[in-house]
Amino acid sequence: MLLSRLPLVLLLVISSCQKSEFHHSGKALPNTGIDKLQLEDNLERLEKVTYLAVLTSVNGAVAGEAYGSFTFHKDQDFIVADMRLNDSGAVATQIQKVHLGKACPTEADDTNQDGYIDVIESGDVTGKVIIPLDNDISSQYGLLGSYPITDAWGSYVYSKTASFSQFYQDLFAEDLNPEDEIVKLTSPLGLIGKTVLVYGMEENFELPETVATNNNLPAYQTLPIACGVITLVTDIPGTFEPDDITIGHVPAPPTPRVPGRNGPGNGTSSGNGTSSGNGTSSPNPDPNFPDDEPSDPYEGRECSGTSGKDCSEN
Repeated sequence: MLLSRLPLVLLLVISSCQKSEFHHSGKALPNTGIDKLQLEDNLERLEKVTYLAVLTSVNGAVAGEAYGSFTFHKDQDFIVADMRLNDSGAVATQIQKVHLGKACPTEADDTNQDGYIDVIESGDVTGKVIIPLDNDISSQYGLLGSYPITDAWGSYVYSKTASFSQFYQDLFAEDLNPEDEIVKLTSPLGLIGKTVLVYGMEENFELPETVATNNNLPAYQTLPIACGVITLVTDIPGTFEPDDITIGHVPAPPTPRVPGRNGPGNGTSSGNGTSSGNGTSSPNPDPNFPDDEPSDPYEGRECSGTSGKDCSEN
């Protein structure tokens, strides 16, 4: 749990250190670093840039305290979208989208006061969708509807790559369905201030009839559960130096030894020793998986006395 939260902590520190575009005196800051990038928030012109959204829960009283992070990285013509979420519903499809709006929904946006912020109410805040984070981020409609599913603990990791030129060209293509929630762009794409929403509860999660839905989906699949506003960062979050062996490195577990199957002469190898198939194996026994019959330390020796102390080789 500590490692899963660590990147978020580091990123929050980075975000808190970012300076605004102007001093309190009203004078502009020098156009360097993040400040310069903020003035040029245009993905078409930027060769290398990374965006981040720290995700916090929506509808936490009923959907749990989901948390996580979203990153979008561009390097020349390569882009990668990455989403990590924890404490969501178990085995739930997670619909995830980037919206044009500049804020996340709050309890104040529950306009019918039924205790739930549904997809229609949240949409009044977050606006239209520009990037469905499905199995194909190079197209708004390519694999629309194919979204990740959480594990039994309500967590998932999502990562998709694409060509930036293909992704960007699709954003300006003809809008074949102007009536739906997805829109095409009419101006250069910048991501600072836009919102990322994750939707979806466990299958057949019971909700009152007052909870609205869209796209002909059941309400439990479209209930907002997490949201974040996109900011700019200088590095890809959650990465570590190559020589860092204390954080971010988990050694591979040893291969289990099965009783009676990892003994000498079977031609197999284990994670903590090797055997050659010629009747010998490396002397590195695993106490958790002993052989069927323990070896006799006096086997092959002639011993005198009852203690077995005086022995000689045959």
